[in-house]
Amino acid sequence: MKLTNLLLFALAILLAVAAYFALQGEKASTRTFKPNFAELDTAAVTAILVNSKVNNFEEIKFSRADGGWVISSATESPKPVMSGQVDGMLRQMAMLKADRVVSRNPDKWEEYKVGDAGTRARFMNGEVTLLDIVIGKISINMGKPSGTSQVPKQQPTSFVRLSESDVVYSTPQFLEPNFNKTYKSLVDTSAIQ
Repeated sequence: MKLTNLLLFALAILLAVAAYFALQGEKASTRTFKPNFAELDTAAVTAILVNSKVNNFEEIKFSRADGGWVISSATESPKPVMSGQVDGMLRQMAMLKADRVVSRNPDKWEEYKVGDAGTRARFMNGEVTLLDIVIGKISINMGKPSGTSQVPKQQPTSFVRLSESDVVYSTPQFLEPNFNKTYKSLVDTSAIQ
């Protein structure tokens, strides 16, 4: 009888340990860091909607047209976009990878400028949103000098958040300057004449 009780007790302990590790594994999988948090098929993008501080958060729309891109807004009719502007935005999004999660707390959004003060970019295919992201502030970290140079290497970090998520990521890219440009600076005036 004692052997049976001992075996039942050992089995109960084994099941409790297995259940504990199963729950820990499930909890860990929900908190797993995903470097490719914002994958985007750039070939599928037919429009980009940008709300940036420099344009007083008025929506600027980039649309594919006749093999190129045009820009428009609620107050401006479509005009050709400066060469390379949209390609640069799409290239950056194609390469977007996070190097870490910096916060999961919405109270920190303003610190990283990924709340109301951030630049919102929506990548569309027709009426379908492919990616909706808020681009925040840039931080420049001084790295260690490399090679024979004694000048520290500057390492840019941009802070971003998917608009429907609380998670703020850092990425080693210079994102905000490409998206926070005045409407006027994006128009290809040479193509209008």
